[in-house]
Amino acid sequence: LAKFKVVPNINHFLRYPKEIFFADRPGLAEKFGTTLKAYAIPRPEAAWRAMSLAGVRPLSSAVHVELVECADPCVDQEASQRLAERWSLVRRVFATVKDAPVQFDVMSPPALWVSDRLVIVHRMETLQGDPDAVTVHLTKERDRLYYRRDRANIQGAIAREVAFGFFPDAGAGPLAAAIKEVLLASDAQEASVGLA
Repeated sequence: LAKFKVVPNINHFLRYPKEIFFADRPGLAEKFGTTLKAYAIPRPEAAWRAMSLAGVRPLSSAVHVELVECADPCVDQEASQRLAERWSLVRRVFATVKDAPVQFDVMSPPALWVSDRLVIVHRMETLQGDPDAVTVHLTKERDRLYYRRDRANIQGAIAREVAFGFFPDAGAGPLAAAIKEVLLASDAQEASVGLA
């Protein structure tokens, strides 16, 4: 099927599977203006496995995110320790994902780094999005998560970045909500009870 136009784009025109992407991360296609809009489709529940086998890829797997500005970064020992203490609970949340298209090593949590300013650029082959000031950024290796120093109540943004960083799918929203509860609990025991 990879050699035939069998996958409809967003405008319902058949295209080669390698030309179509699953819009697996909300807003990602829009980072490139209108260029990718017709080629990023929602992942159809009943057909995504067959489409994937034919060559349709998640958009997030084709896009490279580069951190282009990270002002005055330093490791946040306290926040990193808190996440490390609760990482087994985050992994329990991850274990609820069924039929995840991609699995990553989730044994170790990312170190949390704080910065005054974070700017990223999205790149895909010859395309480049505009610089984008962000609140949080998880590195491609998933070993560091940067967040802005001047943001209050950052746990929600961190939870979202962890969820989408390890499971880049529009369905990662419920994961982010559960991870946020783990991070906001007063201690690991309370977080564990919250997951029961």
